[in-house]
Amino acid sequence: MKKYRILKSVILSFLTPQDQSDEIIEPKDGVILESDGRTIWAIKNRKRHESITVAHAIEYWLDIGAIIEISSEEGQ
Repeated sequence: MKKYRILKSVILSFLTPQDQSDEIIEPKDGVILESDGRTIWAIKNRKRHESITVAHAIEYWLDIGAIIEISSEEGQ
């Protein structure tokens, strides 16, 4: 599982039992992203939220400098 720090705004999509929503996540929000190559999770305050955003977005965000990979210890 790889972890990422957000450097620029990214948008993640989430499902709830009633709806689907998109959320703009800013670096100041303190969210760490985690991905296994298939799914992206947003982690804030030690709570993990599964996104429905395609995991290929991670490679795009890395390419444009919106996120950087971090060590597992740094993402705690």
